[in-house]
Amino acid sequence: MNHEVHSRSSLFLMEMIISILFFSVASAICIQLFANAHIISDESVNHNEAIVWSQNLAETFYGAHGNTDQIMHVFKEHAVEVQDTVDESTTILFFFDKDWNLIEYPSGETIPEQAQYEALMTISKKSANDIYSDVSSYSSAISEDSSAIAANIVILDIRLVTEQVVDSLPDSEDYIIYSLDTDYYLGREDL
Repeated sequence: MNHEVHSRSSLFLMEMIISILFFSVASAICIQLFANAHIISDESVNHNEAIVWSQNLAETFYGAHGNTDQIMHVFKEHAVEVQDTVDESTTILFFFDKDWNLIEYPSGETIPEQAQYEALMTISKKSANDIYSDVSSYSSAISEDSSAIAANIVILDIRLVTEQVVDSLPDSEDYIIYSLDTDYYLGREDL
């Protein structure tokens, strides 16, 4: 009789151990799912904010007719202008904190301490034929001496960037959250 009670309690103990093992595996899977959901949620928020800021910068570019002085005037102390004399382009830098608020750019040469994200707006004047070469319906309406201003807006996640100032696109595309190209047609130079 004692042997039978002992075997029942052993069987009950084995069932409990298997149940605990099952629930611990299930809880580990659930924790992993919640952690991945949090990461995906953060990436989605960052992507949405990057799209909104890219659109804001594109609208500012278009409203300023591609004029970098007017763009700098709109953002005053929140942007810095970097001239590239080699390809005659201008890059405007914007920095954002963890909540995607613009950060005032100090006069120093380093990334602001609280900066988590950065926007690069690279602006260059080009021939309209080069910019609109892929639009066949406009090719006959664009004269040879007309020009346009093109802008490339790139939003970067700079939380892991080690360089002092990111004033050009990094080698790795892992930092890029979103990119947008826009342009403004100037017309003929003699008008």
